[in-house]
Amino acid sequence: MIRPPTPEDYDPSSAIPLPPELYSHIFSLIPCKRQLHRLCLASSSFYHEAVPFLYHTVDLATSKTRTISFGSTITSNPKLGLHVRNLTIRCWSHPSYECVRDAFEALYRQILLTVDNLQVLTIAETHIRFKDFNALVRHCRFTLDAFHNMSLGLDAIDEFLLCQPRIRHWTHLSQCQCTIGSADLTLHSQVLPNLTIMETDLQLVNSFDAPHPVREMYLRYGIRDNLFERPALVKLKLFTETLVTLKLDRNCIVLDGHGLADFSGLDILQHVAESVPGLRNLWIQDSHFWKVALDGELDSPDTNAALILLSKYLARFAKLETFAYSPHPSDSTSFWWSICEDKGPDYVAQVLFSPNSPSLRTLLFPVEPVPVSSYSAVLAVRYLRSPIGDHRKHSSALFNFGPQGEQW
Repeated sequence: MIRPPTPEDYDPSSAIPLPPELYSHIFSLIPCKRQLHRLCLASSSFYHEAVPFLYHTVDLATSKTRTISFGSTITSNPKLGLHVRNLTIRCWSHPSYECVRDAFEALYRQILLTVDNLQVLTIAETHIRFKDFNALVRHCRFTLDAFHNMSLGLDAIDEFLLCQPRIRHWTHLSQCQCTIGSADLTLHSQVLPNLTIMETDLQLVNSFDAPHPVREMYLRYGIRDNLFERPALVKLKLFTETLVTLKLDRNCIVLDGHGLADFSGLDILQHVAESVPGLRNLWIQDSHFWKVALDGELDSPDTNAALILLSKYLARFAKLETFAYSPHPSDSTSFWWSICEDKGPDYVAQVLFSPNSPSLRTLLFPVEPVPVSSYSAVLAVRYLRSPIGDHRKHSSALFNFGPQGEQW
């Protein structure tokens, strides 16, 4: 007697006989973790093809419960850890609750010892610090391609960086934007020797004492980082052979005791041009206090004169192809908004695409102030110049603030 098939007898993969690699490709297109989990429960063959995608990216910064649950799963079945390629963690307990913090760090240590194929590690933003991060990862076997640190100081990860020479993409940004990276430590040639993409607080640039092969650099200024700006921009000379793209996020600078930012916007262009004359892409999201230092060749600080002077400073870059600029979104008094309103964005593009900057091909800039709530991105215009010299408005685009978001 033939009994009816039960759910245990049903193998979905047998109904549609496809090569395993095709299943793998199909499952790679499924973004929902819940659907991947269901596929893993459907059959043994689906499990083997779906589980690598289920565990590829793991975010443990969402809740304590998720961290504990994942830790329990991964320690009971360590082979699952081999599928993890992208992991996000965070410190959950305040130092005053030492027993709880120690328990979480012990759990993280067990997790990190199983993820031998990890490629990207992120420490999520929080004001709470790990007790000893270097000890936490000391015996791990993974070799990272990217490390994104949004929480710890440089002195807390120095040993770890020295043990991860293959890191190419490094993010080092602090929550308070003024203390991280200020430790008196040196990033010599043996630390991050393959670094190509760097997103850090401005002060950290001063910790480098040797050239690194950085091609893309995003620097975020802290509240008082106008005090560190000049030496940091001079330090860019260490990257002069390789640096192609530079993004300066001056959004958080505040006034000094004299009521002025002590470093003008044109000073910035001059120092960057001297340090990295071969730069191809320059992005500046300015502070509330851009101070156009007009020199003696101009009679008055009117907006048109300021724009012409800006064009002359851009001409100091021999290979600059793209220039993206935005005043502070709420700075309604900026000369930029005045010139855009009085003359129009076409005129701005015409002046900046001067014959003295023949390599310049792309401009990106907003044309009016925006509400405070829109700081993450503002609507901007993009202009392109053809090889024969004429230019045209190409399209509207978003001017993205922060390290993410391609501008070019």
